[in-house]
Amino acid sequence: MRRLLAVPLAALVGCGGAPAEPVRAATTPPPAATPPRTAPAAPETQLASTPPLPAPEGTAPAPAVPTGPPRAITLAPVHGASSLFALSDWADREDGVARRYDGARASWGPPIALGGEHFVAAYDRSDAHYVLVTSTLRALCVSVFAVDAASPERKTCGPAAPEALAFVGDRLALLETKSRTLGGPMKAAATGKKAATKAPKKATSEPSKSPKKKKKKKDDSHSEPPKTPSPAPRTKTRTEIDVMVRWVDERGHFDDEATPTGLTFERAMEGLELIDAAPRGDGLDVVWYEAGVPPKVTRGTPRAGALGWGRIAGGFVDAKGQFDKASKRDLVRGPLEWGYVEGARIPRLSPFRTHPWLLSLAGRGAQCEATSLVAGGPALLSKTLCTTLPPLLGGTAQEAIPYLEQAASELPEKAPGERRDGFGFVTWAGGRGFYLAQGRLRSVGLDGPPRDEPWPLFEAAPPSAPAESPSQSASLRGPCPAEMVSIRGVFCIDRFESQLVDAESGAVLSPDFPTTPNLLQFALGEGWMLKEGLGDVHGRAFPMPSLPLWQLGKALSPRALARKGVRPQGYATGLVAEAACVAAGKRLCSEDEFVTACRGERDTLFPYGPDFEEGACNVFREDHPASLLHDNPSLGHLDPRLNRVPGQKGPLLHVTGDFPKCVSRWGDDGVYDLVGNLDEWLDEPTGAFAGGFYARSTRNGCEALVGAHPKSYLDYSTGVRCCGDGARSAPRESRE
Repeated sequence: MRRLLAVPLAALVGCGGAPAEPVRAATTPPPAATPPRTAPAAPETQLASTPPLPAPEGTAPAPAVPTGPPRAITLAPVHGASSLFALSDWADREDGVARRYDGARASWGPPIALGGEHFVAAYDRSDAHYVLVTSTLRALCVSVFAVDAASPERKTCGPAAPEALAFVGDRLALLETKSRTLGGPMKAAATGKKAATKAPKKATSEPSKSPKKKKKKKDDSHSEPPKTPSPAPRTKTRTEIDVMVRWVDERGHFDDEATPTGLTFERAMEGLELIDAAPRGDGLDVVWYEAGVPPKVTRGTPRAGALGWGRIAGGFVDAKGQFDKASKRDLVRGPLEWGYVEGARIPRLSPFRTHPWLLSLAGRGAQCEATSLVAGGPALLSKTLCTTLPPLLGGTAQEAIPYLEQAASELPEKAPGERRDGFGFVTWAGGRGFYLAQGRLRSVGLDGPPRDEPWPLFEAAPPSAPAESPSQSASLRGPCPAEMVSIRGVFCIDRFESQLVDAESGAVLSPDFPTTPNLLQFALGEGWMLKEGLGDVHGRAFPMPSLPLWQLGKALSPRALARKGVRPQGYATGLVAEAACVAAGKRLCSEDEFVTACRGERDTLFPYGPDFEEGACNVFREDHPASLLHDNPSLGHLDPRLNRVPGQKGPLLHVTGDFPKCVSRWGDDGVYDLVGNLDEWLDEPTGAFAGGFYARSTRNGCEALVGAHPKSYLDYSTGVRCCGDGARSAPRESRE
């Protein structure tokens, strides 16, 4: 039975049976003034920060860091909580950099160029070295650094794609999985990235040379959870998961093969397998999802989830990599929803004094739940503990609570704008917890109030001015604006997919986030939760795209611009698309206009001809971004990272006009990407978008249409293109 109480910090002293730490003398310097967040000077700058402050007295001076505009950062923990990393690594930039804070010396080390790799985990050794684990999305790299070095002494990369990992002594345990259908053969290998899920190919539609009567076609290859999912059928295929372990030794050498641990369970749903792992003694605790059964009730029938029942279980794997079957314990059981078990969002292991506990969001609001893998719980933690989550909770003193409450009251963040009800927004190193708040780096100790910290990372040089957009050729047919193409003099259509700008300032809006304040904040919070809670270690390591903070909380008036060589706007509702076109003096295209423009003067099913040609347009790609990040193509379609993740053969979403063969020809002019790249909203009262996006497995070409969603719907694949009447002129500003 769940205990509904807020656990005070001192009450957790007994969790591991260890005595409380002695109370340190509290110091009470006045808290630093925290000015309100201000907008950056340029829309490309993600974070406005104050100049660096001098290091606290008694600390070693930090190495010289290039001075320039501050770089937006996230904070990443290090195993053992004796150090941490400040990371400036964003999916829309290729110059990621990291810097380590040494808690024992209270100083920052030199900046480390990530070189296209992404932070996974780190471990401090006892010989003045640390181990850094990074992801290339195709391989896992293990590097050994001296604490004051900017480059590794040793580095080894291996083609491993573990679902979870843990440092056990001087070794790294990589936990991988094999899946097999019960009663059938093995389906997946234990190494390498799982293959992206892809819908079966459809038969090529026969082109109609003169489509007199066009019918709406619901393209059933749009992979997503239904609005009201039906309960899973009882005859569904059952899949069993075998957990394997591959060891990496202290020199960074990978075992050639992963070996079975003996842990086997039935998969709850695709994408929900291993959750997390954490060391205990000379072994490690593991938690995982598995298929569940309804709980026993004395009266009535327990409510089933949309997908049946699921549970979270945990157990112990010893130093030899063998699962102790007697250690298995059911931790959470409930209805199975899309991507989680109800009542246990983003579960993960967190260290208490003697062993890891499972933490999860117990429901809406700021409460989080702690469940021991050995005994006791579950119990709800207080909001302060959920937010700050100091390491080794069982050993901290009651006197720390007032200082932790001050930190929690500042709405701390691990990344700019990421704050959402949950846990662990403070990253601990050497007895101090670091966090972002209102554009500053702050820290709190267990013996004093929060204070400002020096900003750790800056641009090496002022960012260069953005390149001018390629000039647009004027339309050669009819009275259309320069960025539009005339279709037989009857109507105009934008030559390229739309980029959205703020109508008031002209600043370009992020193409990776919704433009309305509530949806933007929801997608931002959801993205960070998905990053922590779904996918293998490569998916969780892939960074978020940066976001101009001036967009947060601001009611924008988006305006559509058609430009070549820019990233088109995704995450657009039909309502936003319609308003953005109107703001540009245009309108959404009707279905007939879209299909007519797409088929070109030759009236063919595809812009380039009557038959499907692989790679001619950016559609029917080999990878699905949600499979690459979440291991399930139906999960997390508002994740802001989806249009940035690269596929096996390069980027999935391309800039506008990047496929020279995907052009619908009209005389000497043409319209680009009416098939593929992004779906484009149409002027349909009940909502519809057309053309197919890059991962849609459709060969319907110009007649591909999805009419299953209202205009209020959005996901990563929904974009904007505008039409206009043949004699209508757009405002001068839209002709850029």
